[in-house]
Amino acid sequence: SVTAGEWDGNSISVNFDCGHIYSLCVIATDKAENANTVSDIRVNGDRSLTFLLDNEIPSGNFSLTGYPESGKTVNFGNWADRVLTEGELSYNVYSNMVTYMEGSVSDSLSRVKYAGYIYSDSVLSDKELKSPDIKWNKLEAGDDGTFKNQIPAEDRKFIIYVKITDNCDNTRYISSDGVVYDETAPEIGYLSISDDTKPNGDM
Repeated sequence: SVTAGEWDGNSISVNFDCGHIYSLCVIATDKAENANTVSDIRVNGDRSLTFLLDNEIPSGNFSLTGYPESGKTVNFGNWADRVLTEGELSYNVYSNMVTYMEGSVSDSLSRVKYAGYIYSDSVLSDKELKSPDIKWNKLEAGDDGTFKNQIPAEDRKFIIYVKITDNCDNTRYISSDGVVYDETAPEIGYLSISDDTKPNGDM
């Protein structure tokens, strides 16, 4: 609960801490200790008398898992709560099999409002990630926050970015390392065989 100070005849300022749900109730008390609960409280706009203050960033993680036609699944990497920077980029994930992005998103206070993902050909800055020009693909997460999406089965190099936003619009970005998906077998364009050996006895 929050208790306000003395009324100055015009307005009063009240400070609320983040991380809590508040229900607004006003009780006025005069100097003679007469008290009255104010029942007609008007709030500007479409705001509610019950509200949550949340400045915590949501959390999330995901991995890339390969599913071969036979044998055990292959884990290509796991990433959580951080974004790749330009100097850290390396392409160390290689897959030629059906591969899924699997993970979870969560927010303990205001809950997750939206989770999405994109495939990028390059490392993106914070400004680029926040740009309205980016078209995020929605992640279909279950009630427990888990998701599983198959990545496109097409030859390309890319970085996966995940965006998580809670109901107070706090946003987290997560990215993978560089990924190479390649189902094309290598080709040998030219092959020659030469024999530089000489018969025994030749000088």
